[in-house]
Amino acid sequence: MLGRKKYMGLTLFVIICLFLFSGCASESADQIDSPGETEAEYVIISGLTEEDIQLTVKEVKNNYEPVSADVISIDSAGDEEQYHVKGALLHDILMNFDASQKDLYAIRLVAGDGYQIEVPSEVLKARDVILAYEINGEPLDDKTKPLRAVIPDERAMYWVRNLINIEILKGSETEEVSKVVFMETAFKTLNQEEYTYYENIDKAVKIEDLMSQFEIAPSIETVSFVASDGLEKNETGEIFKSSYFKITGEDAPLFLSPDMPKGMYIKNILYCTASDTLFMSAEQALAKYPVNDEGGISLPDIFTDINIAKSSNYVLTGADGYVVEVKAEDIETGIIVKDTKGEYRLKFAGLDKSSTVKNILMIESK
Repeated sequence: MLGRKKYMGLTLFVIICLFLFSGCASESADQIDSPGETEAEYVIISGLTEEDIQLTVKEVKNNYEPVSADVISIDSAGDEEQYHVKGALLHDILMNFDASQKDLYAIRLVAGDGYQIEVPSEVLKARDVILAYEINGEPLDDKTKPLRAVIPDERAMYWVRNLINIEILKGSETEEVSKVVFMETAFKTLNQEEYTYYENIDKAVKIEDLMSQFEIAPSIETVSFVASDGLEKNETGEIFKSSYFKITGEDAPLFLSPDMPKGMYIKNILYCTASDTLFMSAEQALAKYPVNDEGGISLPDIFTDINIAKSSNYVLTGADGYVVEVKAEDIETGIIVKDTKGEYRLKFAGLDKSSTVKNILMIESK
């Protein structure tokens, strides 16, 4: 009988201990960082202070006031999609380091797969940048961790998933354009390679060859793009010089590279500016600017759209090496037309035929 009581007492003791241990274990489990909060998952902020700032997801969740918002993402076709996101404002994080998002020149968002995009000052002034750790009520999946940049009511290209780096960019004075090169003519002077774009085989040229042909320094830091649909985007000089222009087929001229995430491609380029040289697509210009009775576009319309250096005279060069100099007041009468050979001709009302440049390659401020 005594042995039975001892056994029952021992059993009760074990049960109580197990219960207490279970309670402690449960409490301990609640304190363990959930996925996405570990010290191993972080984003680097560079260019803000002398040393890079390592910001863990746990710090983003615990140290900054969370924001929840219904937001809209806009794709390249203009279609909208709504999400509910939760995260912290980049502005709040920057304020912790005595900086303001609205005062920044630009930031570059960099993903773990190499995708990167520059967010310009006009977007930073007008929009919140949310560093999201939940989307539609769910934690981020493995492909999207550690954080996702969300910029409400802006193009999806700014919604960088797998965000690992936020680079704070310093402003620099915009350099005037002194040389306008017409892409379609310039491409004919370069070696053209076959390039597979999805299921099509098109032609492409190395941008490195283009830079060499028109004496653009390889040390250039930033190249700015404007597409015919209004997209404006900057890329680093390093990425630019290692990439291609696809010059035939769908979406040409198209900026791309085999090593570049497809989200960084830029299609239907109107022009891009590298240093003081602007490369313009005459084909996209004909689609973009008003066309006159002759089926051409006004040269002043182009000059108004680009930051070309003022000059009393401009030097025009054709693909065959023909060169002519035209006064600034005569530039006002210039039109670019596409001839029956598919080449682009620049001519001027009121000037003799010697001022007409067939297969126009370049316009330079003298």
